[in-house]
Amino acid sequence: MTDLYWLPEAREWKSNSFNDSSPSDSIWKELVGLAHGRLDLVQTIRLDKLLRRHCGENPPPGLSTKPVRLAVLASSTVAHLLPAIRVGGLRRDIWCQIYEAEYGQ
Repeated sequence: MTDLYWLPEAREWKSNSFNDSSPSDSIWKELVGLAHGRLDLVQTIRLDKLLRRHCGENPPPGLSTKPVRLAVLASSTVAHLLPAIRVGGLRRDIWCQIYEAEYGQ
């Protein structure tokens, strides 16, 4: 199995460690920190769910980079790729808003 051996082991984290009263800027920094670890498939999906739950569809305030809008077009389903793309952007402190074409288009 290919592994990103140069990244540090992902530290243990729980989704309930983020409370909704925290400012979204601090949540964004915490999520970026989590993305810098060696993540497996399950951790990547969990991190993407945390990102979407706490940040929604809009980029967080005070973002240091320009948000990216990305359209993914394919002749088959690509839904399994979207969490990894968002977490890859998060790892580089980039907000990715992804548009996916309907199936069979």
